[in-house]
Amino acid sequence: MNGFFKLTEDGVQRANAVYGPGFSLTAEDKTQSGDGWQWFESAEEAVSYFAGRAPVSGSPIEQGEAHVANARLSAARLVTLMDLLLQTKDANALESKPKLVALYTWLQTVKAMAIAGSVQFPPAPHTFEEVVSE
Repeated sequence: MNGFFKLTEDGVQRANAVYGPGFSLTAEDKTQSGDGWQWFESAEEAVSYFAGRAPVSGSPIEQGEAHVANARLSAARLVTLMDLLLQTKDANALESKPKLVALYTWLQTVKAMAIAGSVQFPPAPHTFEEVVSE
């Protein structure tokens, strides 16, 4: 069964729609997420996604950090991506790394949204593996 799923201290929760301060999530907004809620086509897909992840809660900044971490972007991976970005920029070759640029832009978007108080964040455009293999 599809819907919005969220990992909490009590396990994975499901809802058809989610309404919270400053956001609403409905089936028409499948690409949006908020307050830890994300759309999945099945409970199995959600459980697989949340395996090994931490529940999202706290301030908007903490939720933004958790959103990035739940995209499997640890601090070490972020440093690797920043190094790759700087090397690519120094070589004037950013146009050859569109996935890297897209992921960096996504990180800046999540940061700006969290600073503005939002708890609704877009999904990562690419995985770490996709970016480093580009």
